[in-house]
Amino acid sequence: MKTDVFLARFVRANRGDFANQAGVVAGLRRSPRVGIVYVSSFYPEHFKDFDDVCPIPPAPVRGYLTNRLEGEILKKRPPVYWGGGVDLQDSGSKIKIALLFIRILLLKRRGSRFVLAFQGAGPIRTRFGKFCLKLISRLIDYAIVREPTAQKILLEDAAMSAAEVALGVDSALLLEPPQSEFGRTYLQKHKFDISRPILGVNLRRWYHQRGGWLPTEFRSKNQAPGGAERMQTLISEMAQAISANGAYSQILMVPMYRRYPEMWEDDIVLLEELKSKLPSNYVVSFLEEDVSAFELLSIFSMLDVMIGVRLHSTIMAHIAGVPALHIAYEHKGIEHYDHMGMRDLILSIGEASTPGGAKVIQERLAAIQAHRDTIAEQCRRRCEELRVLAQNQLEKSLESITSSMS
Repeated sequence: MKTDVFLARFVRANRGDFANQAGVVAGLRRSPRVGIVYVSSFYPEHFKDFDDVCPIPPAPVRGYLTNRLEGEILKKRPPVYWGGGVDLQDSGSKIKIALLFIRILLLKRRGSRFVLAFQGAGPIRTRFGKFCLKLISRLIDYAIVREPTAQKILLEDAAMSAAEVALGVDSALLLEPPQSEFGRTYLQKHKFDISRPILGVNLRRWYHQRGGWLPTEFRSKNQAPGGAERMQTLISEMAQAISANGAYSQILMVPMYRRYPEMWEDDIVLLEELKSKLPSNYVVSFLEEDVSAFELLSIFSMLDVMIGVRLHSTIMAHIAGVPALHIAYEHKGIEHYDHMGMRDLILSIGEASTPGGAKVIQERLAAIQAHRDTIAEQCRRRCEELRVLAQNQLEKSLESITSSMS
């Protein structure tokens, strides 16, 4: 007998979260145990091709509370999956982790089992954050974490048992390799010559989360952020490296947080600054349209190389079989590249955002160019292996949850 599943995590504007959500949906659809996948989404059109996926409008208060339609679904007591991203942390805001506790409590009120699916965790730096983490851990029936750091936090700080916590990978890796037709048409429409190399680039601020009570998006954007000088240095060094490498005169700027509706994130602003420092004869375009995770993968499949600060810009490249240089600002990037066996394709944010960073970036790009086909094949092979691992972990979670419901 098949079981309907509710994928409840709120997703808006963040393309990395789209990929996480789409990956869990893809994995659940492949499972012989699953019937209908209900998914909380502002973008029902992203799932229009799937008869067994039912998008529902997200709950109020940015998805943390509940609504009537969600209540009707919960009456059936489906297993609830909360997938992707990093919600178990207090570095962005203390209030979010408290709201997460309330959200899970509401999702379980009819007796549903709750699975934390392919999530990261941490940092947890405050007493209040640790208190909320322990409350949340009592509501989690099963957890698949995406990296060893998250596993350690749930086992040690949240005192969950080893039987309740499995080590997996990022849920985006549950996505299948893409077809290239959509991406080819998209890039040609934006005046790219697809017979020549195309470089993908992503930037983000990495220092703006300060752990106050209010979420980052509600703080004044006009405040002078700490680390702003290093951000400008990173942009300058990256521009020098790209300009010095004559092979990449076609560049697709990829904001992983879209400008609208989340204007508080500034990927696009930083990418515009980068463009202003590149030679005027370069072909540069910005990927601002609303595209699904499946369409984004297709676009990525047409790139030659990706340089990304946001982790999912590089994960999506890997799934598409594209070598990616990641500028890592915290542990999650390093641990994904450990999964991939590609630690040599990482630069620390410190190396890239200080004078001389251009030389290091240029050297890594040259190394990728010299072995591009070999690295691309490693991406494809390793992503397939990790997809199997993630699917097996998903099946184990379904087996554990459904057996406890019978």
